[in-house]
Amino acid sequence: MFPTLLLPVIDAGYHEKRLLHHLLDNYNVLERPVVNESDPLQLSFGLTLMQIIDVTPQSHGVM
Repeated sequence: MFPTLLLPVIDAGYHEKRLLHHLLDNYNVLERPVVNESDPLQLSFGLTLMQIIDVTPQSHGVM
């Protein structure tokens, strides 16, 4: 018996690849989406808890 390695293969459609290439072709990572370059850039992001694996109860007594 020989061990085999199965890798998941994701094949995005041809049109999806063309769209991503079209949208990101001239993308410049150094550009900032502000009118005045000296203005601060406000960012926000969120985080969502998807699953709790384990909870260990502990005694938290008051001293």
